[in-house]
Amino acid sequence: MSGGVITVALGVFERLSGKAVPLGVYVGILGFFAVLACYLAWRHASKELANFSDTGAHNRHFRAERLNALLREAGDVEFGMVSLDTIEGMGKMFRQTEYHKRAKSFLNEHYGSEIAARYDKEKTGLLERLLAECYKGADEIH
Repeated sequence: MSGGVITVALGVFERLSGKAVPLGVYVGILGFFAVLACYLAWRHASKELANFSDTGAHNRHFRAERLNALLREAGDVEFGMVSLDTIEGMGKMFRQTEYHKRAKSFLNEHYGSEIAARYDKEKTGLLERLLAECYKGADEIH
C-alpha cells in the first residue's frame, strides 16, 4: 500500500465523517512512506549488488550488456554497398567505420588483440559467439 492511497483514504474519511484530520497526520504519513520507499530502493540495490559479489559474474554481465548493445547497433550500421558520391553515403560510411572501431576497441580491451583481429573477418558472428559464451558463464571463446 502506498502513501497516496492512505492520504486519499484520510480525505475520504474527512469528507464522510465531517471531522478534520490534522495537517501533521498527513505530513507524518507522507514522510513515513517516503522513508519506507528509500529503504526499499536501498534494499533492492543491495540485493542486486549481492548477486554480483563474484567479480567474474559481474564482468561477464558487463560484457554481455555491451555485446548486446554492439549487436543491436550492427543492424543499424551495416548498409552493404553505399555510394560515396552523396553526403548520405559518406555519412553511412563514416558511421560504419566508427562502429567498427568501437567494436574492435571493446574486443581488444576485454578479450585481447587476438580476438580483436578475428573481428575483421568474422564481424557480428564473432560478437554473437562471445555473447553466447558470456551467457554460458565461460570466460574464454573457443
